[in-house]
Amino acid sequence: MANVAPQHAEQLGVSIHTPHPNRGVGQFGLDTDNKKATYQQLVADKQELEDIMAMVAHKFLGALISLEYNVEHQNQKKTSLDSIKTMRGLLNLFGIISTDSERLRQELSQDMYGECTLLSVLEKSLSLAFTQLLTIGSRDKIIQHYLSYAKKTEQILPTTTRKQWRNNDDHLALWRKLQTEWETSFMQLPEPSLANIVHWTKVSFFPIEVNGFDNNPVQFKRYGVKELVLMIVLTEIILNAIKYYSSETNEPIKLRWICQKNTCQFICENPTSKNEQEMGKGSYKGHKFLNIIFTKLGGYFSTSTYQNYYVIDFSLPIQLLTTTEVL
Repeated sequence: MANVAPQHAEQLGVSIHTPHPNRGVGQFGLDTDNKKATYQQLVADKQELEDIMAMVAHKFLGALISLEYNVEHQNQKKTSLDSIKTMRGLLNLFGIISTDSERLRQELSQDMYGECTLLSVLEKSLSLAFTQLLTIGSRDKIIQHYLSYAKKTEQILPTTTRKQWRNNDDHLALWRKLQTEWETSFMQLPEPSLANIVHWTKVSFFPIEVNGFDNNPVQFKRYGVKELVLMIVLTEIILNAIKYYSSETNEPIKLRWICQKNTCQFICENPTSKNEQEMGKGSYKGHKFLNIIFTKLGGYFSTSTYQNYYVIDFSLPIQLLTTTEVL
């Protein structure tokens, strides 16, 4: 078509698009960049939501296993009710974490009084972690503990390897026997107190050293947001400490809580080895979730190694945990 002057276009019925004077190639590129950034943010938000869902579901499973065991064995009605209330609280917490960071911080800062303490949430976290790992479905995740115990009690040769442990019929029978005995004895503890749990783990697993949990100003409601956030975080860290534990000399797992002027800090140190850390024992979403939660709360989370210890260190602003002057 021949060129048509703009002044004659209307008469000829021709529509001519005149570019906006401020909308050139550069603006088109900017729009593309904006769309790309928006898409990437949507992908990141979707991934964050999936990580939160996975972690809450993971902790939901621990409470469910405890409930299922106690119902099947008509054991400890009080513990079963606790599991049900914990699961209900986790569902509520999921809604808060996944949608509103400000509300999450407000819930924590307003939950300053109640019957729960850091010691009680540590007891609950230890109980959930062991409950989850002592099932038959999780026995391969803590194979090193079964193997170590069998060697220590001279039920197998000290040179027995993991491959031999898995492939020998007698070893498999012993493995099943130990798994049943450990799960039963742990679930039937008269009370999941710190003293009982520490004594039980020292016999079958490893020593645990605990410092700072019974001498601090942090209190909160049972089944409230603060208890559940701390329970999820501590349980995840303790689960990994148990799964990746490795020590020929039976060194302890060390759990410390420190409150200072502006922050409260939790440190977990567990003996490990390079070979144990390279074993595939999980989805690795736990650390992603911990980063998400501490980012939302304005906290700090880090991991490091020194000598044969793997160290997880997290801290939270003290105003989210207590109104009491620490120093």
